[in-house]
Amino acid sequence: MTTIGKMLIKGVRSFDPENRDVIEFFKPLTLIVGANGSGKTTIIECLKMATTGEVPPNTNKGESFVHDPKISGDTQTKAQIKLRFDTVDGKTATAIRSMQVSKKGKKLAYKTIDNALQMYNASTGNTDRVSFRNADMDIEVAKMMGVSKAVLENVIFVHQDDSNWPLAEPAVLKKKFDDIFEATKFTSALADLKKAKKEQADQLKESKLRLETIGRDKRNAERLRMQIGEAESKIKALSHQIEEHEKAIEHADGEIEAHEGELEELRQASNDVSVLEAQREDKQRAVRQAEQVIERDQSLAESEGVADEMLETTLANIGDRTKGLENEQDQNKRTLRTCTIDADSFKGRQAKQSRALGKVQAEAEAARSRSAELEASVIAACRALGLPSPGSAPLPERALSGAITQLKAEVQTRRERLRAHRSATQSEVAKLSAKVDAAAVALAGANETSRMKRAAAEHEAAKEVRLREQLREGESALRQVAQVERDAESVLQQVEAKRKALDQAEHDRLIRSLENEAKDASRELADLQAEQQSLVMAQQTNAQVRLMEQQKEQKESAASTALRRACDAARRVEVEVDEGDTADGLLRRLRAESLRLKDERRQAEEKSSAASREADIASSRADEKRRTLASHEEALSEAREDVQRKAAAVGVSDPTPEALVKAREDLAECARNVEQKIATQTVFTSLKTMMHSEEACPCCSRAFNNDAERDAAAAHLEGNVASLPGQIEQLKAGQTKAKQTVEMLERVDPLLRRVRDLEDLIPEARQARDDAERAVEGKQEEADDAGIKAQKAADAEEAMRDALPKAEEAVRGAEEARSASAELASLRRKLGASGTHAGRDVSELAEAIHEAEKRRSSAQQERDFKIKQFGMKKDELANLERQHAAVREQLNEQRHKASQRMAAAKGADEAAAAAASLREAAKAAEESTTRLAREKAAAEDARDSANCDGQVEEDRLTEQLNEAERTQQRVDQLVRAVQADRQAGREEAVEREKAKLEEFMREEEEAVRRRRNAQDKVDQVVQQLAGMDKLRRQTQDVLNLRRLRAQVMSLEERAAAARAKGSLDRKRKLSQTLKLAREQAQKSREKRDQALGARRAIESTREEANGQLADRQYRDVDDKYRDMLVTFSTAEMVVSDLDKYMKALERALTEFHTQKMAEINRTIKELWQNVYRNQDIDKLEIRSDVDEGARGAASRSHNYRVVMTSASGAEMDMRGRCSAGQRVLASLIIRLALAESFCVTCGVLALDEPTTNLDEPNAHALAEALTRLMESRRGQENFQLVVITHDEKFARSIGLREHAEKYWRVAKDRNQKSTIHKQDIFG
Repeated sequence: MTTIGKMLIKGVRSFDPENRDVIEFFKPLTLIVGANGSGKTTIIECLKMATTGEVPPNTNKGESFVHDPKISGDTQTKAQIKLRFDTVDGKTATAIRSMQVSKKGKKLAYKTIDNALQMYNASTGNTDRVSFRNADMDIEVAKMMGVSKAVLENVIFVHQDDSNWPLAEPAVLKKKFDDIFEATKFTSALADLKKAKKEQADQLKESKLRLETIGRDKRNAERLRMQIGEAESKIKALSHQIEEHEKAIEHADGEIEAHEGELEELRQASNDVSVLEAQREDKQRAVRQAEQVIERDQSLAESEGVADEMLETTLANIGDRTKGLENEQDQNKRTLRTCTIDADSFKGRQAKQSRALGKVQAEAEAARSRSAELEASVIAACRALGLPSPGSAPLPERALSGAITQLKAEVQTRRERLRAHRSATQSEVAKLSAKVDAAAVALAGANETSRMKRAAAEHEAAKEVRLREQLREGESALRQVAQVERDAESVLQQVEAKRKALDQAEHDRLIRSLENEAKDASRELADLQAEQQSLVMAQQTNAQVRLMEQQKEQKESAASTALRRACDAARRVEVEVDEGDTADGLLRRLRAESLRLKDERRQAEEKSSAASREADIASSRADEKRRTLASHEEALSEAREDVQRKAAAVGVSDPTPEALVKAREDLAECARNVEQKIATQTVFTSLKTMMHSEEACPCCSRAFNNDAERDAAAAHLEGNVASLPGQIEQLKAGQTKAKQTVEMLERVDPLLRRVRDLEDLIPEARQARDDAERAVEGKQEEADDAGIKAQKAADAEEAMRDALPKAEEAVRGAEEARSASAELASLRRKLGASGTHAGRDVSELAEAIHEAEKRRSSAQQERDFKIKQFGMKKDELANLERQHAAVREQLNEQRHKASQRMAAAKGADEAAAAAASLREAAKAAEESTTRLAREKAAAEDARDSANCDGQVEEDRLTEQLNEAERTQQRVDQLVRAVQADRQAGREEAVEREKAKLEEFMREEEEAVRRRRNAQDKVDQVVQQLAGMDKLRRQTQDVLNLRRLRAQVMSLEERAAAARAKGSLDRKRKLSQTLKLAREQAQKSREKRDQALGARRAIESTREEANGQLADRQYRDVDDKYRDMLVTFSTAEMVVSDLDKYMKALERALTEFHTQKMAEINRTIKELWQNVYRNQDIDKLEIRSDVDEGARGAASRSHNYRVVMTSASGAEMDMRGRCSAGQRVLASLIIRLALAESFCVTCGVLALDEPTTNLDEPNAHALAEALTRLMESRRGQENFQLVVITHDEKFARSIGLREHAEKYWRVAKDRNQKSTIHKQDIFG
């Protein structure tokens, strides 16, 4: 049985982290007394933490539960709780929980360091330690103590702040009671049963669906086998028809091959005639166009009589002359480019040289400025430094050099003066620093001596205090030795009493009796289980019979319904049906009618196919005509687009032959204007030359009156000459544009002729297309009529196909009904052979089995309980023996400690004398320190004064030196710059650059003149090439006309020969004969193809049926159906059994809850009437109201409330209607009642400040009730009552010697740390 033994608290709340005091829990009463704030409640908080792992409320997640690091002055504090307890099976265990709080800035951080359990191993004598996570540790400790975590939290170890939870709000109260009753565990079990039932029900539905699916598969497999047999017979008949059609096709193909060769030759000759005639027409149109061109040009008309050889020679000479002119033009253009490049190059070099001249001139001016600045700087420097003046500017070279040398000497003198001053100052400061250092060393030595003397004196004083304290502790230890001796004697007496109480023989007899009872219950349970198995098998067989009967009725009904549907379908397809027809007879008649409809449809399809082929041929011809028309129209559109695109490129809006003639006339006019302007330019240039050399006007030979008149005439002439190049360039641009227009129109001219030819061909092609389309419409109408007939036949056949499966389904339904009847008869024979079972049903057997199991479990639990109880008594004896040994060891330790403390008196006197001597020595050392400090300060003042004076003089000399050095650096820079200017020769460079610039200007003028001459040569050659090109085109037009006429004559001769070769009558006869042969062959092929198609379709149907039969879906379908039927029946029974189990568990839970609540309420009533001293409340009771959830039993829960009954018998909720004292007393009594009911294996109960808010009569009554409780539990070894109170009177009321010999007092020491002391019990 579970009890708690000892507990060590370190670093929790106000308990010191180094605390060594252990609190021991006595039986049956452990009384803990102390003032408010002394740390009493911390004990119950540690008990709860050790057993449940829950930190107390309002501790900020444990941060304020551990000793605050700010009090101890550390950054972190470690806490530990050790609780030793005896487990429910009699073993000794120690629960260890270690925590830590760290200080991080202004915040505290709490964390768990370790959770461990120590178990004493009796076989090895060692202690085993196992570490756990928080949650695992909580579960393990609750299991070892034999109660749930909820009971530990809410009943056994309840914090003072949570002690009134029985009167909390309903939600909190419900959660507490649900946790104590472990309602969620049982509700979860009910939910699991409901879930299992739902899963089984789902499996039942799935099995039913699968059974129906397999049944359909079975029927489909039988239908497929029938289809395969029919397909085999049809394939054999069609193969014979295909052989006959093949022979007819072979004969027709021989006749076609004999006539096709001759017809192909005739067709080729006819095609040649068409091609040659088309080519002849194209050439004739080209001849007409060429003749029109020649008629418009008079020079071409005159060359008609010239021989072809002479024209060819002329054309060759024109080409040679043109090639020579082009070579000459290339040379002229290269010369022009060269001259242009030279002119541009000279112009760029001239600009570059101008920039270079400007740069050199700027540098020369800067050199003169720097020389003047040097002289001014030297004169100013001599004046500033107090040196003799070299004179006024400009200075001679010698005077300037002498002044610069004098300036350098002055700078060096000032530098030497500064160096000498620094050396003298440093020497004096070093001497004074040495004196300061010596004084500092002496002062440090004196300070250290004084500090050491003071520290030694304080150490001796502390030693004296410590020894005096040890002396007082020794005196107290001597007084405690006697008390420890009395404790040892008391423990020894308890050991002897326990040894006498153990009776091994009686224990063995009781265990054998309980084992025999358990064996009897086990035999009875085995018999009941065998009977239950036999009954279940009989019920399964009955279920199969009932299921088979239902299936037989369903199949007979389905067969009758299928037959009615098949008869209705047969009537819809006009098949005669009699009232007494069977499914087999109806199916045979439907199949015969289906064959007849199939033949009728085939004949209609053959007629429709022939009409469709003729329509396709006509459609092909119409498509060919449409393609020809579309090709002509597309070519016409492209030709027109080409004409418009090329015309738009040259800005011609009307590309016609008349536009070409006009463009050629414009080109000739532009050429004449250009030649006229060039001649005018030549004349004006010569006149201008003559006007300057002669005294008279070169145009009219009139003499000039004076030079002014001649100059005016010359200026006017020069103005005209200057405007002529621009006019010539403008006319040449117009000539080039006119030439491009002519060239583009000449390229467009063939396209215009192509447009006219296409416009002539399109009307003929359009008429041919319309004729072909009318032919297609006629053939299509014939094909549509034939198709309508074939569709009607197909619809009738399709309706027959709908009727056939219904008839087949009726046949299968009849067969399944007969099969079900046979299976039902077999099951009935099996059931009759096995016999029937009479007696109890399954629910009665289940209840009997439950009772037998309950008796067996009860006997086994009682046997285990007795064994554990006997073991616990042995363990208690061993604990008492270990306790006696520990007390003896403590007695020896106290005696040794007392002797050591009493020897400390002599050492205290010696420490006091040494402390006085050391204080005198420290005082002398302090006086020496004061004197040395004054000497050191005087030396430091002298050193600082010398250092300051030297620094002022050094700053003055440094400033003078810096001024002189800056002046010298400026003069040196100017000297170097002037010397560099003289070496560079700035003035000579300016003259050189001017000469180069004049040379570049002369070269540029010469290059411009050469470029002008080259441009004149290029323009002359351009005019000559234009004339040659015109003559070449005229000659080429005449030669082209003659070649086109010759080609037209040749084509006419070839077309006449092709007409003679191809005879139209012979071609018509061969075409007719070949057409008849092809039609015959086509008919034979169509019949053969129809037969092949039908055979392939039937073979495909057969193969598909074979494939479906080979599929896993139809493999072993009969066996699958039978197995699934058994599975379905079994699932039905499982669902029924789960429903019974769920209802039985629900009844058991309801009974358990009702019994427990009645037991608790009886205890509450008894305690209340014994404790409560007023007359206003007669009794208390906890009401449990059932809340049925929407989902039934699995969601059923209880709502709890505390009800009080007044003296008049009125009931009302106690929450909100009672005083603070009544609330405390009611909560305490409810906890006592819960402990009575739920703490069977763990008899520990802790009460924290139970008299809070109680008046004196009620407090006294509570003390009496607790006393009676302890008296009633005197025989229970594991009962422990822990009472924590500040009420001394209440403590004396229950703290009697018959309940405990000692009690614990909690107090705080001078460091405000909680301490625990064991004292003698009160009375």
